[in-house]
Amino acid sequence: MLKATLYTSITNEELTAVLPIYGAGKLLMACKSGDVVIYSHQDTEIKLVQRIHRLLNRTNQESVIHRMVYSLELNTVFAQCDHSIVLLNSTNLSQYDKIVDKRGIGKCWLMEGIGALGKTLTVLVYTVAHCSRVKLLIWRDRAFKEIEEINFNNRSEVMVSAVLHREKLLLATNYGVYYWGLRTKTLFQLNRVLSPKWPSDLHAAMEEFMLLENIAPGIIDDRISLNPSVLSKKSSFSTFFRGNRQAVNEFKQVRFVFKPHSCEKPIYVNGNAELSMEVSFKDLSLTTLHCAASRKFLENHRQFGHMQALCGDLLLIYNSDAFRIIDFRYGYNYLEQAVDVGIKEILKISENSIAVWTADNSVRIYKLTVEDQSDASFGQDFMQSVEEYEPSQPFKKIVLCKTLLSLDGTSLLCDVPDSDDSSYLLDLYALKLRDLTVLWSLRCLENCLDHHDTKNSESKETQRSRLLEELVVKKVFENFVEFLAPPELVISCCLPLELTSGFASAFHFRHDFGSDPQRRHIPGSQINRYCIPFLIEARRNLLNVHREGKTTWANSGRKIEIDCQFFQIDQQEEASADDLLTLVDTTIFKLYVEYSRSLVGPFTRVSNYCEHNFVVKELTKHQMYQELVDFYFYRGCHSDALALLRSLYDRLNDKDDLQELQTSIMTLIIHYLRKLPSEYLETILQNAAWLLKEFPSQKEEIITDIFLNYDFDRANVDQEKTYDFINGECSKMGLRYLEYVVDIHQCKNSVIYDTLIMRYLDDLHAPATMKKLLAILKTTVAYNAHNVLEMLRDKLTNDSLSADEIRQIKLMETFPMKLIGDHENALCIFLEDLSSYSLASSYCSDIYKSSPEAGKVLLWRFLDMILESTTSKPPHNLRQFFQEYGSVLDFVEFLRRIPTSLCLEGFERVLSHRLKFNAIQKNNSRLQKNLLQVDLINKAYEINEKQAAYVILSEETKCPVCNKSLKNNVEETYTISHKHGRDVVLHYGCGQSQQHRHAKNVQHPPKVHDFFDK
Repeated sequence: MLKATLYTSITNEELTAVLPIYGAGKLLMACKSGDVVIYSHQDTEIKLVQRIHRLLNRTNQESVIHRMVYSLELNTVFAQCDHSIVLLNSTNLSQYDKIVDKRGIGKCWLMEGIGALGKTLTVLVYTVAHCSRVKLLIWRDRAFKEIEEINFNNRSEVMVSAVLHREKLLLATNYGVYYWGLRTKTLFQLNRVLSPKWPSDLHAAMEEFMLLENIAPGIIDDRISLNPSVLSKKSSFSTFFRGNRQAVNEFKQVRFVFKPHSCEKPIYVNGNAELSMEVSFKDLSLTTLHCAASRKFLENHRQFGHMQALCGDLLLIYNSDAFRIIDFRYGYNYLEQAVDVGIKEILKISENSIAVWTADNSVRIYKLTVEDQSDASFGQDFMQSVEEYEPSQPFKKIVLCKTLLSLDGTSLLCDVPDSDDSSYLLDLYALKLRDLTVLWSLRCLENCLDHHDTKNSESKETQRSRLLEELVVKKVFENFVEFLAPPELVISCCLPLELTSGFASAFHFRHDFGSDPQRRHIPGSQINRYCIPFLIEARRNLLNVHREGKTTWANSGRKIEIDCQFFQIDQQEEASADDLLTLVDTTIFKLYVEYSRSLVGPFTRVSNYCEHNFVVKELTKHQMYQELVDFYFYRGCHSDALALLRSLYDRLNDKDDLQELQTSIMTLIIHYLRKLPSEYLETILQNAAWLLKEFPSQKEEIITDIFLNYDFDRANVDQEKTYDFINGECSKMGLRYLEYVVDIHQCKNSVIYDTLIMRYLDDLHAPATMKKLLAILKTTVAYNAHNVLEMLRDKLTNDSLSADEIRQIKLMETFPMKLIGDHENALCIFLEDLSSYSLASSYCSDIYKSSPEAGKVLLWRFLDMILESTTSKPPHNLRQFFQEYGSVLDFVEFLRRIPTSLCLEGFERVLSHRLKFNAIQKNNSRLQKNLLQVDLINKAYEINEKQAAYVILSEETKCPVCNKSLKNNVEETYTISHKHGRDVVLHYGCGQSQQHRHAKNVQHPPKVHDFFDK
């Protein structure tokens, strides 16, 4: 699946060390003579740049470099000699520091990372020759901070690998693995090894399940071994390595720690145990090693005794004859390359290039690319993939796809055709990962169910086998949810055929792939626990597609916009989002009916896309009438729902609890009618009439529950039609309905108000009715004033009215008169019929407040009517009128209208107060005028004084603001300002800016007109 292409080779017989510098495109080679050769490489081109003769001889006794490591953060090359490590600037290889250890230096490692508080951390570790000691040199934020020395317990213990994880250093030796805290300065050996009780992923769960069932693991594992060509290739390699016992011994000595890209914790590989273990850091007492789920990690790689991290989750392992690239979790082999001349060491140049230092002292540079020609093209139809699917290397390809996506894949995709748009290619790999994972998960599920069925027929099933089976089902559906498997594929392959046969034909189901009518299906409890959540998640995404036309699928660091085709199996047959939603919702409904009856009701009471006839048939079959009524309601099939309830009532037989059942059905129908929107008034009235016919003794209760409930949606109903229906059934309830819509719904329909007023007039003898009528005429304006006035006058022709009733009706007439503007007749009623000055005055005040002009006209008419009713002696009403409205009306006109024959005895105080008030107003006006004239004179004086001011300019006169000289010519404009008790000359612009600043800080003295405004 990966391909190594040799594109150059460099030979140097004196080679002692090789160092690729990441990012800079440099390759350093150290020679026995002390020379250092520098090459530059870019893509497939490499050329000699410089040869530095005897680099270390200038300042050091040692000249031979045995190993080089590079620090990107420090921009430094560390050159290791026998007894020293020389620090060289990576730009020009000039020495700037040196580490000397007379005991000798064995091997060194350099690690970089992020420490506490986000600071960069660089750690150089080297072993002391011929003893079990390790030295650590630590830089923080590019500044050297400390040096530490670690002693191991056993004298023969030698460190072979190290990795930095935050503020912790993990050291692997030939005896074990140690934890060193850079802050705590404590060495702790990790001896606590834990094995997981249950597999952590689907592959491990299936592996153990197959072992328990005594099934050959090849069914779920890598089936490529069945291929004859590959088999012969493997045989040739096994023959080649058959006698290499030394390589096997080297493998057993492998102790390697590293930090994979997709794992939060470091991994420790033990070649002797053939296990990889995850290091869990908590504290010293809880730091443990967790065995990896896969038990076949290294069993196929015993011939390789050297290991190093390559990129992402890939490891590079090699021996003296060949190298492989494998994944660290399962040990899948993605590349095997033999090197005929032998291998000394392999170094990583970049994520897609490696340098192989061969036994003949040459450096071969290989480029790594993806080679996956055996797969179908990315554009292949998914339906065809399902039908032609064979599980050859499925999980192996899945692991590789995840690795490529975790790297962003760009480094390993460079040689794939049409790879200009790397983002597009990564999206294709994410889609490919989805297809492979879904198909592999389906095959795992089928194998698990099939072999479990065989096991049941032969022997007793163990408890762990049952739990493993459920774990497999759980992991399979977790994959379906994560990768949004096509719903039709999951429904047809995972659910029993008898569940979907009722509606499969409506959706053109394909049961010919992955479905056997005799196969064992998932237990109902597991369907309820795992399958339904998957369908709900698919439904959520399909709803987004239905609303927006597309949605976003996020997986493996990619965000891909998907549409309806993403959820289809056969992309040649177009299916809309509505079709897929109908399939998913109908399946959810069926699963609820079979396995979770309590959820059927809530599901039918929300918007859904279930197939209508199928749901009706199923709910009727299981006698779930309440759920069926809810389904009808939310589908808008209200006639069908009410017909169902009526049919249930008609089917009731003579039973002991017949009356109770009938009452229950009546209650159900009433509740249903109450929920109906206003546009279904005809349906409401028809079913209300049926209820009133069947339950005549409960008319008032039925009408109250249906029409007089506190449902604000009834405010938009046809109230006239509703009133006619209720009044035809019960006149008393008709009046209550009118009062209800007027009071609760704040009805504005004049016909309703007119009808209510007419009903009140028919029952005017009741005191409560009289109060209601007065209140409605006084507080509302929604009624038709002309119609109401005519009804009131017709009522006055009734001879049976008492004097008090006539007086009340007369008062009622004034309210519609006020609405139509007949104010004069209203005043006549107040003054003549009711003899009430207070009512007339209040009426005039209301008119004046709403319209002052019309109010004045009405007040003059009010005055005339008072004068017409007076004699030679002035009445009390006239004096009260003058006190109330004298300030509003013209006083002169008021006196002119009073007849000369009328004696104004008693008006002395009122007239005197009015005259004094007018005199005060006149004096205030005169005073204001005089003050304004004085202010005008003062302003004129100030202007004249300003205009008469002058200053003599000399050549040395400077502007006090800008401190520049003032030129004595006609082209310049100056201003004079009073400052510090004298006049000074400023530039016009400087004066304006100074005046602007002064205006912000100084409050102006009050003016004369300010007092009058108050």
